[in-house]
Amino acid sequence: MTQDPCLRRCVPPSSSALLPVLMAVLLLPCLSALPAAAYTNENGVILLHGESGLVYTTENVGYCGMSTVGTCTDVVGRTDDPGTVILYALAAFPSADQPDVDGLAFGITYGEGDLVIPETGSCGDSELATDDWPASGSGAAVVWATTQTDTVFEFYWFAAYWYYADRPTALELGPHPTQGGVFVGSGPLSPIDDIADFGSFGFGMDGYVPCPDGPVPTRDATWGSVKKAFR
Repeated sequence: MTQDPCLRRCVPPSSSALLPVLMAVLLLPCLSALPAAAYTNENGVILLHGESGLVYTTENVGYCGMSTVGTCTDVVGRTDDPGTVILYALAAFPSADQPDVDGLAFGITYGEGDLVIPETGSCGDSELATDDWPASGSGAAVVWATTQTDTVFEFYWFAAYWYYADRPTALELGPHPTQGGVFVGSGPLSPIDDIADFGSFGFGMDGYVPCPDGPVPTRDATWGSVKKAFR
């Protein structure tokens, strides 16, 4: 049974403070008595891609727009070399769909004894993260002023440093700790859809790449030339 979208937006799951940037978008449909608009983003997933051609440095002002992913089959979901890698969080939809995304909420989990995330960046126009971001179990909301309509697009990047080549681990995407994992559509009713699946990036192990058009092999990648470059 489909949950009433207005209830999902207007009734907080707990007494904790809600994310004001995201809620400013989510509350719009509750002000109208009209039926909810048809969902357009229900088949969308989010996943992680490692970009081997980029070297992390604190002198860079950001990495948005630099990934080489055109379709889900381009995604690299694994590395076997310790060091720092730039990871892109991507939203992906079936090629036959017409995405309509104004915002999304997501979370991350990882082994904090094996990975360090020295820097992150949003590829949206507004962002609000939990106070402990980017700790494992934290989350963020990203909002755009212009609706995202591509079937694959960047929404976040991470610099991730892997300590030990003999200790496989992963960075996993998942639901936001209080808002869940959702896409927010455009229009006066701002429909909400649950993110259909969440990907991961593997360090010394296969990551999970849930392409919405069907499974694709996990592609290995190496970063032998990538060195730790943050201060």
